[in-house]
Amino acid sequence: ILDEDCQHAFKFHPDMRRNLRRSSQRFFQFLGLSAGLVDRQDADALRIERAPNFQQRLLMCWRGPANHNWKRVSRALRCFRLVGMEEEQQALLACLVGIVVDYPGMIDEDAVGRWLNEACPKSHLNHEMTRGFVATILSSPSLFA
Repeated sequence: ILDEDCQHAFKFHPDMRRNLRRSSQRFFQFLGLSAGLVDRQDADALRIERAPNFQQRLLMCWRGPANHNWKRVSRALRCFRLVGMEEEQQALLACLVGIVVDYPGMIDEDAVGRWLNEACPKSHLNHEMTRGFVATILSSPSLFA
């Protein structure tokens, strides 16, 4: 459990963040994802994307119903938020959004709602992430364009 002292320690100890990134890499590999830096004009940015073995990992890691890995992803998003690793959290969310869009119906609305709740600051949400709200978001043709 990440209490306030643990959360504070993560924010101020680079070795702890580095170790979490390393263990996250293993988790991403298990899911068929990869993480790396991409060169931007002013700085490098973290990008998480589908790895070449993503298709082989679909059945075990992604297909439902109620795949237990969806909860693991929710916990990873929450962990990144709690330890102040917002860049990692947002990179993972961006990758997840792409998967949801490219594989409609594969991941259930409850899981997507949990991911959005974990990765979106509550102060920026105008709606509770209910099943109906998530269904509306997912059916929007322009949301992820």
